[in-house]
Amino acid sequence: MFGLFNINETEFTEETAILTSESNEEGIFTFENVPYGEYIIRELKPAEGYLPNEENYTVTISENKEIIEITIENDKIPELGTTATIDGKKEVGATEVFTLEDVVEYKHLVPGKEYTVKGVLMDKATGKELLIDGKKITSEATFIPDEPTGEVIVSFEFDARYINEETNIVVFESLYSEDKELAVHADLEDVGQNVTVKIPKIGTKASIDGKKEFTVNGDITIDDVVSYKHLTAGKEYTIKGVLMDKSTGKQFLVDGKEVCSEVTFTPETADGEVTVSFTFDGSVITKETEIVVFEAFYREGTEIAVHADIEDEGQNVTIHPQPEPEKPQTGDNSNLGFYIGLGSVAVGGLIAFLIIKFKKKDEDDE
Repeated sequence: MFGLFNINETEFTEETAILTSESNEEGIFTFENVPYGEYIIRELKPAEGYLPNEENYTVTISENKEIIEITIENDKIPELGTTATIDGKKEVGATEVFTLEDVVEYKHLVPGKEYTVKGVLMDKATGKELLIDGKKITSEATFIPDEPTGEVIVSFEFDARYINEETNIVVFESLYSEDKELAVHADLEDVGQNVTVKIPKIGTKASIDGKKEFTVNGDITIDDVVSYKHLTAGKEYTIKGVLMDKSTGKQFLVDGKEVCSEVTFTPETADGEVTVSFTFDGSVITKETEIVVFEAFYREGTEIAVHADIEDEGQNVTIHPQPEPEKPQTGDNSNLGFYIGLGSVAVGGLIAFLIIKFKKKDEDDE
């Protein structure tokens, strides 16, 4: 629909138009029997699937039966589609400062014209903007297409270590030209716009020589097999552990010091396991002791996962002290007769020996 307006008109609506006309199937519209004068022709409603044309076309009618031709062009409404990934993946662990790349595919743009794609990261669960350390994550890319159809990449950097629960991130994008919004792609349910950030998880199984119970016989080494999930392959991590006394809920101490250990490693896959060993002098165990291993994962000094459950049997080992050697029993008369008899035989032998000696001497004297 188009309107014919007075040259001084500033508000362009059907109500303020002198005449209106709709284009036919061939896109032709006409105004007839227009009095002499200067006018403005302005589009009021674009055809379906096209952007509005807000340009004013000035015409002057100065002769009888004069025919003036004008051509008004409308651009098609651009179409957007997006595919979001992090390092080419749709799932990552909350361990790094990541760069999310959203490949924005477009259609129906005007070659040689400047456009800007503006995006924001959304939390699918809440339907609101994703906040990292209290701030929303936005990005934009300005480009000039060579063809009506193509793609452009919009990148978003964010620190996933601030995310403390599994989160589905959705990328919303809008296309602008000359500060006017032309198209939007904002669908929370669109899998292409979605990536998932998973929280790293760890589990531990502690043992001594493969046993859950052990009796002291020197130095003790507790091996804790730490299983992990949702790490980032190829990145360096550190596991730090400490031994806890289950009976007190406090650190297990040897000579007044905590028993700690740590291992730095680089996983080849997101899921796997690593062993952390704790060695200490077993002589400090003087009574049955239950020891629990607490472990924490770190990435570049930031704690990203903890396993510290004092009741977890997997983290628990029981250590028994070395039994004391048996001592002779006192106050027991059961063998008294045996010892008295043995003593009597010994004394009798001594007397007999003396008598024989005396007799032999007498014989020699004679």
